[in-house]
Amino acid sequence: MAERSTASAPMPVRDEAALNAPGELPLPVSAKPMASMQQIVRAAALLETLTQRAVRDERLNAGDMTVLYILERGVGEAPIRGVDLQRALMNTSGAITKRLDRLQAASLVVRRPDPTDGRAVLVEITPEGLALTGRVRAAGGWTLSERISETLSDAEWDVVHALLERIVGTLERRLAS
Repeated sequence: MAERSTASAPMPVRDEAALNAPGELPLPVSAKPMASMQQIVRAAALLETLTQRAVRDERLNAGDMTVLYILERGVGEAPIRGVDLQRALMNTSGAITKRLDRLQAASLVVRRPDPTDGRAVLVEITPEGLALTGRVRAAGGWTLSERISETLSDAEWDVVHALLERIVGTLERRLAS
């Protein structure tokens, strides 16, 4: 009895550069979600790298700058609760505490007890923190929205936001079930 060959025509291999190349053949439907998520992760990593370069001399990291940018936007409004920063950044309570400890030790933020909740703290950016965000921004360490806002129109950002909300909602429902 003759042996059947199990060899088949070689499958074409596409590297990451080819996946991102203009004019490349469309991805199969099954690969599109993963390729899209990889692009989102890649964009986030590139933004973090750009911010990290700008804060290198300040002995901070991109996550620290994110906290300062959030607090900067709230200047003149009510202070932000530590737990709200934790949720916004998707950090653990321990991670946000360490981050705030580091920022407070550098005199970039102040924390004080929340008068309405004895367990909570309120966080505010200091004048030194505001000066730092200005220096980092001048050195090219802008916030995510400042870096990429001109990439798409407002209408396109609305579509991106709506689609990502649907994806996150689906994933959260699956996680909860």
